Amino acid sequence: MNKDINILLDQLYEIDEIVYHKINDLYYLICDNQIKEFIIIGYLQQTLQEKSLHWDISPNEDLNQYIVSISSIEPGYDGDYWNEKHLSLIVEVVDRNLCYAILKAYIEAIKRITKQ
Repeated sequence: MNKDINILLDQLYEIDEIVYHKINDLYYLICDNQIKEFIIIGYLQQTLQEKSLHWDISPNEDLNQYIVSISSIEPGYDGDYWNEKHLSLIVEVVDRNLCYAILKAYIEAIKRITKQ
């Protein structure tokens, strides 16, 4: 786990140093991997809310995977009618590990947002 998560954390550092430092400050002080994952998920959840982004987790029990989607919240059309809080999908990621899925989705979402 640590090798894969460290690669993702390095990618996070490149696109969002502030969030990286929030996670990193506690990450290396804790030995339990499950608690480390909870810390990452919690900080990313807080960060997504601060950035007015919506996230959704859909477990796929048949394939033992999680589907994480991140969307922007903006005015737009939902089918035939106008909605002030329309969700516009930015990214969707599938992974067997929830923490990895959320971290990968966040990294990709921020990359796509900053390209605009």
